[in-house]
Amino acid sequence: METSNQRNMKTELAKKTWQEKKWVPILAILLGYILPLTVFILQLFGGPVTAQGYLVYAMGYTFLVLIVLLLLLRFLCGEKPKVLNLRPGTWWKDLLGGIGLVMITMSMKIGLDPVIADYFHRASDTESGMIDLANTLAQNPWLFALFLGPVLFIGVAGSEELTRVFFITRWMKIGSSKVWLGAGVFLSAALFGLNHMAQGTAGIISVALNGLVMVLWYLRFGRIFHLIIAHYLYDAVQIGPFIFFLMLRMGRI
Repeated sequence: METSNQRNMKTELAKKTWQEKKWVPILAILLGYILPLTVFILQLFGGPVTAQGYLVYAMGYTFLVLIVLLLLLRFLCGEKPKVLNLRPGTWWKDLLGGIGLVMITMSMKIGLDPVIADYFHRASDTESGMIDLANTLAQNPWLFALFLGPVLFIGVAGSEELTRVFFITRWMKIGSSKVWLGAGVFLSAALFGLNHMAQGTAGIISVALNGLVMVLWYLRFGRIFHLIIAHYLYDAVQIGPFIFFLMLRMGRI
């Protein structure tokens, strides 16, 4: 029976010589962040966020990101998706890990968001486009079910956490010092925050702090599924009940 070390050696031996070069993870990061940079620019110059914009992001863009990053991982970096899990695990441990992580991030949001909002501008739900999205989903129960299920789990949570893990694992291949890793951790969190600029400065800071906890958790436990589960629950717990009660008020269910 093959050991995990033997399987890892086979994966490494399958790499081409040029895929071992230092420039490969650098190029992977640059190419991998073309799409997130596009979202940042659209938020910066594209005007108010609309329900249509959110749906295009969640149901189109995020799946494109998944495809692009997995292709870069396979054909540029010469690695399989399983390398993104730094440690072995089981489904129930991943589930418990995700629940534990979301309890931390949700507690941070509840405790810190009001303090952050005292000093920095937080976009209202109308300004951020969330009210428009909620009304759109509430008017279509099937769209709401699709959004709250596979779109939010695979698309939003999956793509954003794959982006985070793709970045930090490529970053660790460029340099190995603790200072370099620390810089990558903070840069990862900052990039995650900036991609939520529609929520205002307070939202950027809040999301960046969330991202900091997420990447540190990943480095500690080494499981991308912890992050995906926690991210999904974090969003679903906030969005789901609000839209459900809105649908009740509209008489849609």
